[in-house]
Amino acid sequence: MSYREALMKTKLFSFLLDKILSFKLSPIDWQFIRRKLPHIFLLGALVAVGMALYPQALCAAGQCNEPRDQWCGGTATNPKCCAASAGFTVVISCHPADNPAGASYCAEDTTQVPVRCQNNGDCEVTEVLGSPNRLKKGYWYVGSCPSISGRLCEKPFENTNGSRATCCGGSDDSDDGGCVPTFAPPSVGETFTSDPPNPLPWGQEQPPYGSALGVTLSRFLATGGVDVSCNSGARQPITSMTVKISLQPASAAWIENELSKRYYGAHVYGSYPQFSEQPAIDHPSSACQGVQQIGFGTPQAELDCQWFKPLDPGRYDIIVKVCQGDAQCREVTLPTPLTVSLLDTTLVQP
Repeated sequence: MSYREALMKTKLFSFLLDKILSFKLSPIDWQFIRRKLPHIFLLGALVAVGMALYPQALCAAGQCNEPRDQWCGGTATNPKCCAASAGFTVVISCHPADNPAGASYCAEDTTQVPVRCQNNGDCEVTEVLGSPNRLKKGYWYVGSCPSISGRLCEKPFENTNGSRATCCGGSDDSDDGGCVPTFAPPSVGETFTSDPPNPLPWGQEQPPYGSALGVTLSRFLATGGVDVSCNSGARQPITSMTVKISLQPASAAWIENELSKRYYGAHVYGSYPQFSEQPAIDHPSSACQGVQQIGFGTPQAELDCQWFKPLDPGRYDIIVKVCQGDAQCREVTLPTPLTVSLLDTTLVQP
């Protein structure tokens, strides 16, 4: 620094110091302050609201740039901000209800549980401010209702419908940060029910109805695949289930050979696999068709009222296909086949 520059800065400092020392404070006008007090409080409230809404405003404008917002992910056109959360839904109880078709099911009673996210570097939930607390290892479990039993509903499942618990808000097409879960395929229960329990081939007289009855299969159960990468316990929701039956090759051979020797012209009538159908409105099984899907959209689902017209006697494989929310599907042949017998002698393949 030159001597001239130092001299100029010294003079400037002296000038400013003289001005500060010569400044005189005016007396406080307390009456004016009292008159403006309501305005001051209103202004303070507006400032507080503005500060609370500031993160959401930035997110809407595509300007999420804080470390916590960056943790939420998102894109330039669909950002995700770490903002105040309204909390998470939780199923607290279940009660019997009827759908428009008159079928009974267990309806969910829910409540909202507030949460708080206060970490500096991420948007994870740090505190649950209400109950019940369904936060486990960074995931929130909404829960779900079981299948109805008679007209009774048991307590809700507490470890279903899990999702990442954060205060990220904005687009839904981006990663929420941290561990990304991957899920196993869905599983299928091995049991089912049959009505009637000993069905006959379609077209044979079946007292007491005096007409072809067919067979209605129910109680097919499926469970969504569990998280296998983050150990969160979360499961995928079941999105679809289908059932088909197929005459076993051994039964088809039995019809074409041994049965044809006893009943001239006996042969396999049906085409397989065979999918379920809708019975006529006056058919005894039509009352079952009102309730088919229970718990779909949750990790525990049940498919009922699958009606078939088995045209041939013998043993049928029951094949169930289940798909879940991440598009993974599994097709399973149940271990117990369906047996269809002839009416006159209940003759079946030995």
